[in-house]
Amino acid sequence: MATNEPLLSKVLEVTAEQINELPAEIEAVKADIGNVATLTTTAKTAVGAINELHSNIADQLGDNLQAEVVPLDVGEDATVDIDIVDGNYVLKLGIPNSDVTEHANDPQAHAELFDSTVQAITDLTYTINVPAQNGTLTYNGGSQSPSWANYNPTKMTIGGTQSATNTGSYTATFTPKAPYRWMDHTTTSKNVMWSITNAAGGKMLWDGALQMSASDTVTLSETVDKQQNGIVLVFSRYENGVAHNTDFNCFFIPKMQFTLHNGMGHSCFLTNSTLSNIANKYVYIHNDHLTGNAVNVTDSGTTASGITRNNKFYALRHVIGV
Repeated sequence: MATNEPLLSKVLEVTAEQINELPAEIEAVKADIGNVATLTTTAKTAVGAINELHSNIADQLGDNLQAEVVPLDVGEDATVDIDIVDGNYVLKLGIPNSDVTEHANDPQAHAELFDSTVQAITDLTYTINVPAQNGTLTYNGGSQSPSWANYNPTKMTIGGTQSATNTGSYTATFTPKAPYRWMDHTTTSKNVMWSITNAAGGKMLWDGALQMSASDTVTLSETVDKQQNGIVLVFSRYENGVAHNTDFNCFFIPKMQFTLHNGMGHSCFLTNSTLSNIANKYVYIHNDHLTGNAVNVTDSGTTASGITRNNKFYALRHVIGV
């Protein structure tokens, strides 16, 4: 089929100004829109040319763009529309079932088709996804901010709560900048939840076996004030210089208690399952370390209350941050 110069001129005249307004990142799409006029007026049918345009647009804009040609009745105007189906863009072009030669030589039909195509691609370019928290944040005692998927500061603004320290859920807000809009075609602010979670099972701050005499010091790998709730002291049976994995006793110290009484002594009442070995460990809790007391290894026998105790029978095994 010979090139129809009036048609080519008409199509390029209609689309030239519009395609130049498209963002630079889809330059290849601009070229395809311009070149499709030549394809249409040479050895290709109108439908074939549009199919190739669809394919090229999909190559440029990603796998989430699908193309579909919708046959129309003879006499209907060509149409271009974009639907969102299961998160995918579906670019639909309606082509009348008219004679191919007649369609290919109808400047008005092509003008309307390319005008609509350019507008549809422009709308697609300015459609953006709502951001979402990327990955998870685990409490570490310091201020943290989430990483955002789909967040682009050139296309939207962020507000609301953008950083936090404690575990919990927080709300950030995102608002498109003109001319961008969300996939639901709205431009109002979206509230997006994000969260900080506690470390699963707690965090080991110290591990060993000390009877916590006056000369014993436990240095913590992380300070008490960096824990979400506080610390847990774990004691177990200790005989003849050997720690045994039995007769465990655990004691929770709230972070608020440390805040109010930093460095003060705490009594830990210990026993086994038969109450045959009763003891009391006296431990001083500081922000970054623990110290013991002489009574933890020297005081034994029957107390004024009539309880017989053996403070040497237990040793501190773990300090866990929770």
